[in-house]
Amino acid sequence: MAQRCSFCGEDRRAVDRLIAGHGGVAICADCARLAVELSAAPDEEVAGDLLLTSIGSLVTNDPRHGGMLGVIEGAALALRNGRVIWLGRHRALPDRYREFREVECHGRMVAPAFVDAHRHLEGRSDGDLVTATDQVTAAVGTSLEQGATTLELRSWGASGPEAEVTMLSAVQAAAETLPADLVSTFVVGTDPPARNGGYVGMVESVLLPTVASIATYLDLVVGGPLDHHSALRVAEIGRRYGLRPRVHVDSEEALSVALDSRAVSVDGMWGMDGAADAVAEAGLVMVGLPAASWIGGRKDPTRSMWEAGVTVALGTGCADGVVPTMPMAMAVAVHHLGLSPGQALWSATRGGALALEEPDKGRVALGSTADLVLLEAETPTDLVVEPGRDPVVRVIKDGVPL
Repeated sequence: MAQRCSFCGEDRRAVDRLIAGHGGVAICADCARLAVELSAAPDEEVAGDLLLTSIGSLVTNDPRHGGMLGVIEGAALALRNGRVIWLGRHRALPDRYREFREVECHGRMVAPAFVDAHRHLEGRSDGDLVTATDQVTAAVGTSLEQGATTLELRSWGASGPEAEVTMLSAVQAAAETLPADLVSTFVVGTDPPARNGGYVGMVESVLLPTVASIATYLDLVVGGPLDHHSALRVAEIGRRYGLRPRVHVDSEEALSVALDSRAVSVDGMWGMDGAADAVAEAGLVMVGLPAASWIGGRKDPTRSMWEAGVTVALGTGCADGVVPTMPMAMAVAVHHLGLSPGQALWSATRGGALALEEPDKGRVALGSTADLVLLEAETPTDLVVEPGRDPVVRVIKDGVPL
């Protein structure tokens, strides 16, 4: 049986899959993907060929290049049809890519685009759909300019069922006009208007069927209208409609719901330092909310989660306000939560992609989605040393410079 890829030389332990052919020839999944990309003509409606040169530091988030961030110094990067088809040291760039349209990076850092894994929709959207869409479009446009090409948006703060649906519909409408990937989350369990004790029944019979076509996730807030039993019931019914659960966690009861419902992520985790091992064992992604912890003065266990081996993501959401950019959220995570600059950058990119179940994002690898940011920085520390500074020079979405 073949033990190494005949094309890149990686052994069986270092690749996702190794497919053996006749005569001892074998190909790994990365090289097979690359072969497909190279054989395809550029699709100008999606993205043409693009070459990034003179990259000072290329952050790949691929440990095969060394360390957590997998940094390649003095790099170049070739893109086709919105995917990465070559990466490596600039001096090793094959001649076949030199005819691609070139973006000169002048020694700056290139990293995967930011993934905002938890953002609250600003405003309560009590108005009509047009007004709500304008609000969402403006907010997402600003985030996109500041490096976040994938955002999870949730309907926190809606004044009632109608506003809830309006807000989620506005996200869907904005996604059709902006070059950003928007993921909608329907929030259940915040303090609702009086419903004569029929809140859970209304959610099950009216809201879940209604939002199933415009939302991806169901966010459970435990301790108000939802106790452990009703939260699990809502999660089960949500799954029937294709809504996968995420859970706000600030209590043992909420953590129990997350574990029992097989949640995609646990968000917040305030005061839950002792739960790190349980979260790691369950394989849950922890979404840290630096702004919520900082503004609200809450004890945040993000660092202890890291130390326990939990996959950590970052979001800008906060019930008392919104940190406007992912670089600002990263800075708060470093200066308030105790993450290292490298951990904050990984969490804002690869961690966020894993929290939103987007495995081809948040990394730079053969075949990965070409969502990238060009940054005025040499090291991750440069991104967070001055909170509030916007380090983003250029954004590339699906291989297209914006």
